[in-house]
Amino acid sequence: MQKTIFFALLLLALCTTMISCNKDDHSPGEVEIKILSPSAGQTFSLNQVVPLQADITAKEELHGWEITLRKKSDNSILHSKSKHTHGKVLKIREEWTNNVAHHTDVIFEVKVELNHTGAAPKTATVQFHCHPN
Repeated sequence: MQKTIFFALLLLALCTTMISCNKDDHSPGEVEIKILSPSAGQTFSLNQVVPLQADITAKEELHGWEITLRKKSDNSILHSKSKHTHGKVLKIREEWTNNVAHHTDVIFEVKVELNHTGAAPKTATVQFHCHPN
């Protein structure tokens, strides 16, 4: 009976150690997403190039990013792109040309993948406006 209790406690200690180590090995800690462009409330004319720029920094290695432009009115996607890349500093330097048919409030979302184990990604957003003409 004492051997069974001993092995059960040993197994519990081993599992606890493995879980805590796994969590520490894959957590990037504090992540900062700084959207450089567009700025909040900025407006763009039809066919104008919209710079999509952000800097992402963390103390540990990150595992990629995704950007999405959505219409605020119905959440339909105007543009999206993702990149699987590793590093403590990720720089997004993309462009999109305004091609909307109606006045549109647009949400620019930057999402960063923290790890490969399914941790919830970190996001930042900014809203801007596109003119049709």
